[in-house]
Amino acid sequence: MSGIIIKTGKIITKTAEKIMLNATNGDITFNAAKSVVVSSDQKITYNSYEAVEQEEKEDLLVKKVEGPTEVEAGKEYIFTASEFSRKAMPVELQNVKWAYQVDDQDILYFKNPGKVIGGVVTKNIYVDEELWDNKTLKIYAYFQNPVEDASVDCEIKFVPIELLLIFYIDEDHKGNTLMAEAAQTRLKNIKNSDWYDPNIHKVHCPPIQSIDEIIKIIPKYYKKYGGKEKVVVKEIGVVSHSGGQDGPISYETEIKICPIKNWPHQMDMCGWEQIELIWVKKDPICVFYGCNSGWKKNG
Repeated sequence: MSGIIIKTGKIITKTAEKIMLNATNGDITFNAAKSVVVSSDQKITYNSYEAVEQEEKEDLLVKKVEGPTEVEAGKEYIFTASEFSRKAMPVELQNVKWAYQVDDQDILYFKNPGKVIGGVVTKNIYVDEELWDNKTLKIYAYFQNPVEDASVDCEIKFVPIELLLIFYIDEDHKGNTLMAEAAQTRLKNIKNSDWYDPNIHKVHCPPIQSIDEIIKIIPKYYKKYGGKEKVVVKEIGVVSHSGGQDGPISYETEIKICPIKNWPHQMDMCGWEQIELIWVKKDPICVFYGCNSGWKKNG
């Protein structure tokens, strides 16, 4: 406590059942232009000074932090400093600080405070997309320094993008319109499936003129959705005419990468082997739509 209290008035009256005046480090002085009157119905007692014991406040600590134990990169979550070492005033709760730790790295500190709601403090924390390949996230709430007892451990859940690509031959030939419509029909069926989640599943119908374009197109979709580490392939489809040896063909455009000898409109196996595919672990699909696509050489 510090400062000076000055009261000035023509008449100042104080009335209470009990009034105590304490000067813990100095004098109490009464000055009057006429007289100072001290009166009591019973008695006036003069004793030696006894120091007033100052109430010592226990250090305020965060005792418990609550929040989700599983989080996903790219999403926001609410964490709460819910218990304290003693009853805290709202002004004290405004001093709660927040920090976080990724895996076993150094503890990092949030600049902005949380929000005092009633007797707790909450904070909205966004899990950065860059943390997708980390394993754990620890959130601390504290007054002085972060401690293990006032933290919550979260597992960072990785949900990869699942890519579905339905290629179709887009040339000026018989059946051209039909092939585009067939690819779009498959796209619509995928989006109407009960398992389809637009946040996870990304489906496209890329037009191609030659089969070997697939080799260069697929890596572009990996890049579009964050890189090979974040993307897996759920389905590959090719809508085209087909030949009797290695599946899909293009009528108008010759293949440059691994064409079949004497038949440059169809890609040999050495070309298919160059397609970089990172498949989903469960139920991947590869389908060739077209005449003779299911043809078997010996039967």
